Amino acid sequence: VEGIADVTEWLKIEGVKKEYTADNQVIKITITNKDEIGKVTINDKELENKSNVYTFIAEKKGSYVLKIYDADGNILCQDTLEILIDKTAPTIKGVDNNELYEEAVTPIIEDNESGIDRIILTKNGKEVNGYKKGQQIKENGKYTLTVYDKVGNSNTVTFEVKLKEEADGNKGSNNNENKDGTSTQKD
Repeated sequence: VEGIADVTEWLKIEGVKKEYTADNQVIKITITNKDEIGKVTINDKELENKSNVYTFIAEKKGSYVLKIYDADGNILCQDTLEILIDKTAPTIKGVDNNELYEEAVTPIIEDNESGIDRIILTKNGKEVNGYKKGQQIKENGKYTLTVYDKVGNSNTVTFEVKLKEEADGNKGSNNNENKDGTSTQKD
Protein backbone atom coordinates (compact mmCIF):
# COMPACT_ATOMS: atom_id res chain seq x y z
CA VAL A 1 0.00 0.00 0.00
CA GLU A 2 1.42 3.34 -1.04
CA GLY A 3 1.61 6.36 1.25
CA ILE A 4 0.27 9.78 0.38
CA ALA A 5 3.74 11.05 -0.59
CA ASP A 6 3.86 8.40 -3.35
CA VAL A 7 0.66 9.50 -5.11
CA THR A 8 0.92 13.27 -5.27
CA GLU A 9 0.30 13.33 -9.03
CA TRP A 10 -3.40 12.48 -8.50
CA LEU A 11 -4.05 13.35 -4.85
CA LYS A 12 -4.11 16.72 -3.08
CA ILE A 13 -4.84 17.19 0.62
CA GLU A 14 -5.58 20.65 2.04
CA GLY A 15 -6.41 21.93 5.51
CA VAL A 16 -4.02 19.93 7.68
CA LYS A 17 -2.28 22.57 9.76
CA LYS A 18 1.21 21.96 11.12
CA GLU A 19 0.55 24.11 14.21
CA TYR A 20 -2.16 24.05 16.84
CA THR A 21 -5.45 25.81 16.21
CA ALA A 22 -8.49 26.29 18.44
CA ASP A 23 -10.84 25.74 15.50
CA ASN A 24 -12.07 22.62 13.79
CA GLN A 25 -9.95 21.75 10.76
CA VAL A 26 -11.68 21.25 7.43
CA ILE A 27 -9.71 18.64 5.50
CA LYS A 28 -10.28 18.69 1.73
CA ILE A 29 -9.11 15.72 -0.34
CA THR A 30 -9.11 16.24 -4.10
CA ILE A 31 -8.51 13.36 -6.49
CA THR A 32 -7.74 14.09 -10.15
CA ASN A 33 -6.98 11.86 -13.13
CA LYS A 34 -7.89 8.72 -11.23
CA ASP A 35 -11.02 7.00 -12.56
CA GLU A 36 -10.91 3.82 -10.51
CA ILE A 37 -11.60 5.34 -7.06
CA GLY A 38 -14.13 3.31 -5.11
CA LYS A 39 -14.27 5.18 -1.82
CA VAL A 40 -12.31 7.43 0.53
CA THR A 41 -12.42 6.94 4.31
CA ILE A 42 -11.12 8.69 7.41
CA ASN A 43 -10.92 6.38 10.44
CA ASP A 44 -13.05 3.90 8.45
CA LYS A 45 -15.88 6.42 7.93
CA GLU A 46 -16.70 6.84 4.26
CA LEU A 47 -16.58 10.40 2.95
CA GLU A 48 -19.07 11.75 0.44
CA ASN A 49 -17.78 12.24 -3.12
CA LYS A 50 -18.64 15.67 -4.53
CA SER A 51 -17.02 15.87 -7.99
CA ASN A 52 -13.87 14.04 -6.80
CA VAL A 53 -13.60 16.27 -3.72
CA TYR A 54 -14.00 14.67 -0.30
CA THR A 55 -14.36 16.83 2.81
CA PHE A 56 -13.88 15.90 6.44
CA ILE A 57 -14.19 18.12 9.53
CA ALA A 58 -11.79 17.22 12.34
CA GLU A 59 -13.18 18.45 15.66
CA LYS A 60 -10.44 17.28 18.01
CA LYS A 61 -6.73 16.55 18.16
CA GLY A 62 -5.69 13.11 17.03
CA SER A 63 -4.44 10.74 14.40
CA TYR A 64 -6.80 10.31 11.46
CA VAL A 65 -6.22 7.38 9.11
CA LEU A 66 -6.97 8.26 5.49
CA LYS A 67 -7.57 5.34 3.11
CA ILE A 68 -8.33 5.54 -0.59
CA TYR A 69 -9.80 2.42 -2.20
CA ASP A 70 -10.13 1.37 -5.82
CA ALA A 71 -13.42 0.22 -7.34
CA ASP A 72 -12.67 -3.40 -6.31
CA GLY A 73 -12.21 -2.48 -2.63
CA ASN A 74 -8.41 -2.64 -2.60
CA ILE A 75 -6.52 0.09 -0.74
CA LEU A 76 -4.67 2.30 -3.24
CA CYS A 77 -3.00 4.43 -0.60
CA GLN A 78 -3.13 4.98 3.13
CA ASP A 79 -1.63 7.52 5.48
CA THR A 80 -2.13 9.03 8.91
CA LEU A 81 -2.97 12.71 9.24
CA GLU A 82 -1.92 14.31 12.53
CA ILE A 83 -4.47 16.95 13.48
CA LEU A 84 -3.51 19.56 16.10
CA ILE A 85 -6.59 21.12 17.70
CA ASP A 86 -6.54 22.72 21.15
CA LYS A 87 -9.94 23.65 22.59
CA THR A 88 -8.82 23.23 26.20
CA ALA A 89 -7.98 26.18 28.43
CA PRO A 90 -4.76 26.10 30.47
CA THR A 91 -5.11 24.76 34.01
CA ILE A 92 -4.42 26.73 37.17
CA LYS A 93 -3.90 24.71 40.35
CA GLY A 94 -2.81 25.75 43.81
CA VAL A 95 -5.35 28.60 43.99
CA ASP A 96 -9.13 28.37 43.71
CA ASN A 97 -11.62 30.93 42.52
CA ASN A 98 -12.99 33.29 45.20
CA GLU A 99 -10.80 31.80 47.97
CA LEU A 100 -8.97 33.59 50.76
CA TYR A 101 -5.42 32.43 51.56
CA GLU A 102 -3.69 33.23 54.84
CA GLU A 103 -0.28 32.19 53.59
CA ALA A 104 1.77 32.65 50.43
CA VAL A 105 0.55 30.71 47.41
CA THR A 106 2.26 29.40 44.28
CA PRO A 107 -0.14 28.86 41.39
CA ILE A 108 0.69 25.84 39.23
CA ILE A 109 0.04 26.73 35.59
CA GLU A 110 -0.01 24.10 32.83
CA ASP A 111 -1.08 23.67 29.23
CA ASN A 112 -0.48 20.26 27.68
CA GLU A 113 -1.61 21.16 24.17
CA SER A 114 -0.42 24.31 22.37
CA GLY A 115 1.52 25.69 25.35
CA ILE A 116 1.39 28.84 27.48
CA ASP A 117 1.44 32.11 25.55
CA ARG A 118 1.09 34.69 28.33
CA ILE A 119 0.25 35.08 32.00
CA ILE A 120 -1.36 38.21 33.45
CA LEU A 121 -1.51 38.72 37.21
CA THR A 122 -3.26 41.74 38.68
CA LYS A 123 -3.13 42.83 42.33
CA ASN A 124 -5.90 45.13 43.51
CA GLY A 125 -6.74 45.88 39.87
CA LYS A 126 -3.20 46.77 38.73
CA GLU A 127 -1.03 44.49 36.62
CA VAL A 128 1.94 42.92 38.40
CA ASN A 129 4.80 43.51 35.95
CA GLY A 130 7.15 40.59 35.35
CA TYR A 131 5.07 37.86 37.02
CA LYS A 132 6.33 34.47 35.79
CA LYS A 133 5.03 30.93 35.96
CA GLY A 134 5.99 29.28 39.24
CA GLN A 135 6.48 32.50 41.22
CA GLN A 136 5.13 32.63 44.72
CA ILE A 137 2.53 35.27 45.62
CA LYS A 138 3.29 36.48 49.11
CA GLU A 139 1.82 39.95 49.48
CA ASN A 140 -1.63 40.84 50.77
CA GLY A 141 -4.08 41.77 48.05
CA LYS A 142 -6.92 40.77 45.79
CA TYR A 143 -5.53 38.94 42.76
CA THR A 144 -6.76 37.95 39.34
CA LEU A 145 -4.61 35.45 37.43
CA THR A 146 -5.37 34.93 33.73
CA VAL A 147 -3.47 32.42 31.61
CA TYR A 148 -3.66 32.25 27.80
CA ASP A 149 -2.45 29.41 25.61
CA LYS A 150 -0.95 29.87 22.14
CA VAL A 151 -4.31 29.57 20.34
CA GLY A 152 -6.22 31.96 22.61
CA ASN A 153 -7.90 29.65 25.13
CA SER A 154 -7.81 31.20 28.59
CA ASN A 155 -8.49 30.46 32.24
CA THR A 156 -8.98 33.04 35.02
CA VAL A 157 -8.90 32.66 38.79
CA THR A 158 -9.65 35.43 41.29
CA PHE A 159 -8.45 35.04 44.91
CA GLU A 160 -7.25 37.00 47.91
CA VAL A 161 -4.07 36.70 49.97
CA LYS A 162 -4.27 38.00 53.55
CA LEU A 163 -1.23 36.74 55.46
CA LYS A 164 -1.60 35.86 59.13
CA GLU A 165 0.45 38.03 61.49
CA GLU A 166 2.81 36.06 63.71
CA ALA A 167 3.29 36.84 67.40
CA ASP A 168 6.50 38.82 66.69
CA GLY A 169 4.71 40.97 64.11
CA ASN A 170 6.33 39.36 61.06
CA LYS A 171 4.15 38.06 58.26
CA GLY A 172 4.05 34.25 58.21
CA SER A 173 7.11 33.52 56.11
CA ASN A 174 10.59 32.18 56.68
CA ASN A 175 11.82 34.15 53.71
CA ASN A 176 13.64 37.46 53.25
CA GLU A 177 11.97 39.69 50.65
CA ASN A 178 14.28 40.95 47.90
CA LYS A 179 13.71 44.22 46.01
CA ASP A 180 12.93 42.33 42.78
CA GLY A 181 9.91 40.58 44.33
CA THR A 182 11.58 37.19 44.78
CA SER A 183 12.27 35.62 48.14
CA THR A 184 15.30 34.04 49.77
CA GLN A 185 14.95 31.23 52.32
CA LYS A 186 16.29 32.03 55.79
CA ASP A 187 18.80 29.55 57.20
